[in-house]
Amino acid sequence: MKKPLALAISVCLVAMVFAAEGFSAEVKQKIKVRHISEDVRVDAPGYELQLPFAEAAPKYPSAGVRYNGDCFDIYPDASLDPPVEHDQVGTTWYEYQQNGSMGRMISVTSSGYRHISWMWTSGIYPHVPRAVYARTKTPAGVWSTMQEVGLGAVNSGYSNQTHLNDGTSVVVFHRTGLGGNWSYLTMADGPAADPVYARKWDLPDEMPEALSGDDGAWPKCDVLYCVDSTVSLDSLNFLHIVENEAQTASGVSQWIGYLRCYVDPTDSSNLKCQTPTTYPEVYNIPANTAFQDEVYGWDFELDISAIVVTGRSIAGRRVAIPYMPLAVPGDADYLSDVAYIECLDNGRGWIEGYDWPPVVHKITNFGMSGYERAYHDLSACYDYHDSLHIVYVTCGFDPANPGYYQPGAARLYHWSKRT
Repeated sequence: MKKPLALAISVCLVAMVFAAEGFSAEVKQKIKVRHISEDVRVDAPGYELQLPFAEAAPKYPSAGVRYNGDCFDIYPDASLDPPVEHDQVGTTWYEYQQNGSMGRMISVTSSGYRHISWMWTSGIYPHVPRAVYARTKTPAGVWSTMQEVGLGAVNSGYSNQTHLNDGTSVVVFHRTGLGGNWSYLTMADGPAADPVYARKWDLPDEMPEALSGDDGAWPKCDVLYCVDSTVSLDSLNFLHIVENEAQTASGVSQWIGYLRCYVDPTDSSNLKCQTPTTYPEVYNIPANTAFQDEVYGWDFELDISAIVVTGRSIAGRRVAIPYMPLAVPGDADYLSDVAYIECLDNGRGWIEGYDWPPVVHKITNFGMSGYERAYHDLSACYDYHDSLHIVYVTCGFDPANPGYYQPGAARLYHWSKRT
């Protein structure tokens, strides 16, 4: 495996471990990893994806405690050097940082700056307020002052982290609590070693297609730096954002919305956003000002699963949104498949409508049979050859007893698509 590919997959796995929230300690000990061949066809049934991992045999003998059929347990590898950094970034009472999908909470720039954001609280909500904090570590190993990047006295949470091409930190989060859930984006200013977050934009989050009438929340974001001649002849940082319908009832379908935004090249306090089906309309959103408008999407999910990732190659313009659609009719969030949509031209086909509604590519097809279903946790990334990688979790499932599922039989899968 080439080093860039290995690094990309490792980042996906580290992100999931850092943000994991939905399993007890007992369950985490039982999680298995199954590597799925790049040659497995898209739309393959879920049970076909349980393939032997041939490369495991030489390293983990069949008689060894680590080897178990066609998968192997997650154990520390004694041949690898231990981590050399053990920093405490901050504190929080609340470990439920994502409430579903595995959004990024750490981003590392090409010059070595490390940005991190998280949700803070000191006790049981809603009696204790929530806030979003961020810090940056310089290449020299110095941590910045901890900054509150949320809305101050207004509850904020469920942050996700990325950065612009020049290393500027970007955090998305949503307002929480009574009065509605609203999505926000904030961008760092000031020195890279000690940034402040003075610009906050209230994102379009009205969802006309959502059944509940609730706004978009649990936003996820990634950045693609490229030229789009319909916008500018210069390269811009395009912010690709997904929002999940703020429907919190268990087992109820949630709509997914998509935005493509960028900072106005002529006014750094103005954020321009577009959403499918409204082209050529462009929302002009001033910083630190209440704003409300519509965001459109394409499908329902069951467990706040949607994330967004962008291409990593020099000429890459790919954008993918992996998520967990409903596998079979039902009202439980353990009845999901894994799927994604992908645009090859920086989201332009989605925005302008010539690739909308998008083609949905399912990488599982659990249907009514089989003994597992996709469940909650999902992460993804592109490698440096613009091949998409998806990591997801399944739980045990009994088709004869659909109301019963087994989180203790969880498996962690990696899927990749050769492009």
